[in-house]
Amino acid sequence: MRKQIPVVVFLWVFVLAAARPALAQIPSAPAAAPPANTEAAAAAQAGQTIAKTACGTAVAAPFALPPPGSPPFVWILQPCFNSQGGFSTIENETYMYYIQLRTSQTRQNQFVWYDATTEQTMLADFKRLWATNFLDDLSIEVTDHTFENGTVGAANPVLAAEWYGKAADQNLPIAEYNLGRLYLSGRGVFKDKAKAQALLQKAADAGEPNAMVYVAAMYEKGDGKARDRDQAMRLYRDALARPGINERNRDTATRALATAR
Repeated sequence: MRKQIPVVVFLWVFVLAAARPALAQIPSAPAAAPPANTEAAAAAQAGQTIAKTACGTAVAAPFALPPPGSPPFVWILQPCFNSQGGFSTIENETYMYYIQLRTSQTRQNQFVWYDATTEQTMLADFKRLWATNFLDDLSIEVTDHTFENGTVGAANPVLAAEWYGKAADQNLPIAEYNLGRLYLSGRGVFKDKAKAQALLQKAADAGEPNAMVYVAAMYEKGDGKARDRDQAMRLYRDALARPGINERNRDTATRALATAR
């Protein structure tokens, strides 16, 4: 049975030259868990910081770089607990147990290339973490970093949308929900309200509670649906009764039901 704790964790992957997403949202080990690649963190403690992770952890440059023209490599993997104030009730090692993606060990000149195999590993990790029933939500943060002549890039919603699309293609409701939200906002994809609503409806039909809140709002406002306040309230109540609803959507559903009385 999934825990009734509002949990938001994503695994953040730093990839040299071209980033790709990692994962996921989970119950709340101590403040920001250290990066899986401890080389960068240790060097940063010695005052050699060149960047910060999305979790706010300072990191230094890799000990060594691959030859020029090499493909992108996986540099840092780090669980973040930003929505819980940097804390988790479950030890970091518990999450890492389910993650098979490995980072490059640059001191030994061992590089994990970002390629199709890595993408499949990440997708399997995503599904494996979700299947633990620890999770209340899933999200993806993507950051680019290039050296010598480049800069640290911001989060890349285009790659996030690409990765959510891969997971949605495998009928993972939480990925359909998150991809739908991207289509609603136009982040990483061309804004497409009809596609967004179709994805949210599909996720809601599969019992994804956060998507159910969005679909309920569509019925409540007559936005993409014939206005049906009774159906909206039923969906809000159903969503609140299910594990996995995040705090924001819980608040939305609770307020909607309170005003309907």
